[in-house]
Amino acid sequence: MKNLLFTTTMLLIAASSIAQLYVKPTTVGSNPSYIYAKNVQLYVEGTIGLEKNPLGDYEGSIYLRDEAQLFQGEASTYNSGDGILSVYQTANGDQYDYNFFASPVGTPSGSIILGGDSNSSGGPGRIEVSNDISAIPTDIGSTNIINNWTGNSTSSSLNISKSWLYKYTSDATGWQAVGNAVSSNSVAPGYGYSMKGVNTSGNTTDPYLDTQFQQYDFRGRPNTGNIEVGVTVEGSTLAGNPYPSAIDLFSFFNDSDNTELTRILFWDENRAIESHYYVNNQGGYGTWIPGVPIPSDPESEYGDYVVAPYLSYDNDGFPIIGSNTGNTTQVGNHYRRRFSPIGQGFILKSDAGEGGTSGSIFFKNSHRVYKKVSSGESIFRQSETSDTDQLKKLAYDNNNQNSDTNQNEDDFSSLSNYSDANYIDANYNNAKIRLSAYFPGSHFRDIIINLSNDATKGFDRGLDAVHPMDATSDAYMPIEDGKKLVIQSIPIDINAIIPITITTDIVGSVVFSVYEEYNLPFDNAYLFDAAQTTFQVITGGNSATVNIEEVGESTNRFYIVFKSQDQVEYETAEKTGLNLAKETVDVFQDNRLSVMEILNPERFDIKEAAVFDMSGKLVHTERNIGDQTRYNFPTTTLSDGVYIVKLTTQDNLLLDYKITIYNKN
Repeated sequence: MKNLLFTTTMLLIAASSIAQLYVKPTTVGSNPSYIYAKNVQLYVEGTIGLEKNPLGDYEGSIYLRDEAQLFQGEASTYNSGDGILSVYQTANGDQYDYNFFASPVGTPSGSIILGGDSNSSGGPGRIEVSNDISAIPTDIGSTNIINNWTGNSTSSSLNISKSWLYKYTSDATGWQAVGNAVSSNSVAPGYGYSMKGVNTSGNTTDPYLDTQFQQYDFRGRPNTGNIEVGVTVEGSTLAGNPYPSAIDLFSFFNDSDNTELTRILFWDENRAIESHYYVNNQGGYGTWIPGVPIPSDPESEYGDYVVAPYLSYDNDGFPIIGSNTGNTTQVGNHYRRRFSPIGQGFILKSDAGEGGTSGSIFFKNSHRVYKKVSSGESIFRQSETSDTDQLKKLAYDNNNQNSDTNQNEDDFSSLSNYSDANYIDANYNNAKIRLSAYFPGSHFRDIIINLSNDATKGFDRGLDAVHPMDATSDAYMPIEDGKKLVIQSIPIDINAIIPITITTDIVGSVVFSVYEEYNLPFDNAYLFDAAQTTFQVITGGNSATVNIEEVGESTNRFYIVFKSQDQVEYETAEKTGLNLAKETVDVFQDNRLSVMEILNPERFDIKEAAVFDMSGKLVHTERNIGDQTRYNFPTTTLSDGVYIVKLTTQDNLLLDYKITIYNKN
């Protein structure tokens, strides 16, 4: 037997490259040869040729273990041979839960040549039972695709249910069955497929695993090079990481060949529900884009991800109208989605080619990066500490904290800062708020608003994300070009007004809360209801409840703003001069002389003075007073009592005064 063992103690393999790599038995029929890489980066500059070992226990040519990953250079040729690379991946989810997969390997075939001409198709047929006993990897056991709805596994056998194996290459073709036999590998490189898990393993010793994990062994010829995936205008393509290494979705999204890509969707579901029936389950799609990085928030380096709403579905797979069944307090988890691990599948959404034609995006070796699942930076839907519980808690516990709908802001000394662009640039690079819209008895909708001077008021690819619109009751942010957004980035401006449209299939209440705030340059954010003329604060642990009286879309009614009603009124008064008028114009009664006097030192042009008794009756009027600094008129005809005096200027500023008349003579 001849083998190479690479471990973390052998730094040479991570620091230098192998120009070309060929692995084949030293003697046909005996002495298998293989590479065993443990917890390292195995880098090959050129192509790889693998010849299958004839011995069953040593079938593989390359074994990647303990998060070892394979990387290759930018060669224009592909790997070849019938040899096998073996790499493990752990996907959480039992026999009732979906995951989206993409095969990092294809079907091995042919002889070793100097660079192959293509990658080969893969699929569930490339998955085997993972066995790694002692230091020697073995190929014990088998994988079967079975007719039963429920998959299962043993120490020597993996039984995958065929009922849940589907691919989705475009909206035109829809969901297509992958195949019935384990030998069926009909999924092209770069595309993904759906698959439910197998029975619960119950391993709780690893902190990065939960009780619903299953470890899979992907075996086949490793994919490499540029891998093309077709996309259509605002269509969906089930794709995924096609390499035996992690990929950086930042690099993938921002590649100059992938400008059609607008967002990436990840499926998530309520794994506490043990049923195959749509009507009993809850799940949905989370949305990821690169987003706006915030220097003070390390989490922002992983992009913007709005969590999946847990929706209920009918027997045809459509969201249920009205109240969802089951546990309505659940919502998808937060994940660091930037680094996509080995085997992970996801949905690509695209604007596609010019003129509304179909297009292509490309996975490339340059997108590959060494990130470990155990570090928490590369996630295959594993459990993770998050703020999801905070989302749920705020929506419930703070529901009764919004009785003061018109917030009082008496101190406006800092308002000058908000309008000073230099102050904003120097102190607030970017800011973010994460908003929850809760539809009681149904679901949560996660929404992100970024404040950044790198953004515009229109649609910014990579900074804005179109709403999935996958629920019958929902909330979204409309913009002028007709797009409906679930993530929106706008310039930093305290005067910003962000419309929120609510669409509902039943009348009732909707609860809004901001449950994450980063570097917000303003005191608060408010939900402004134009129909009710109310400003409800939604930051600082507060929530706002609005009532929807009619089924359908509530447009031109709800807005996210950063000024309270008192602030708006104050600034309006400042702009029009009302505050100065209130401070300088005065009215008083000289009861000794029985005259009413108006003092106007700033010379406002007063067109009318109207005097009303306490019943609201107009008892005296003086018109065309002008801009005199002092003006008086007699009050001898007026009875003793309390009166209201209203002054109106030529600019329609209105000033109110209460005067007591007591004529002594």
